[in-house]
Amino acid sequence: MRAFLWNSDAEVSVSFPWYDSLSEIEGLFGKLEGVDSGLVTNDVDQGWAMEIHAEQGALFIRERDPDSDETYVNVRVPRHELVRELNRLRHQAKSIVSYLTQALGADVWTTYVRVEPSFGFTVSSELPPAPVAPPKRAWWRFGKGL
Repeated sequence: MRAFLWNSDAEVSVSFPWYDSLSEIEGLFGKLEGVDSGLVTNDVDQGWAMEIHAEQGALFIRERDPDSDETYVNVRVPRHELVRELNRLRHQAKSIVSYLTQALGADVWTTYVRVEPSFGFTVSSELPPAPVAPPKRAWWRFGKGL
């Protein structure tokens, strides 16, 4: 599991390679939702850095290499629209994880797994219907002045 934000039309994406569990991703998304103004997060890990600031209804996101200081992405996105879409995706991700956990007998998505799980495959009519994939769409729209 990984967190990625992208806009297919603009061919822009932001990656979060060190956020590889639902709980880590939830923490990040909670910060995006909870900070109206100022520094949202500043994270650095093994050749990757991400700074996110909130200001005047927008999020300013910069992804870079801290060793060379090369900037990969530097974008401004509407905060409210992004948070609304993230909340929809959170619900969907939790539904998918719940379904997979029930189907496979182990949850390896919610938190980082340090011990190899034992999957108890079951075929059961009690499983919920498989989640439906969302329509392809951008997570933000470029607008005037962006």
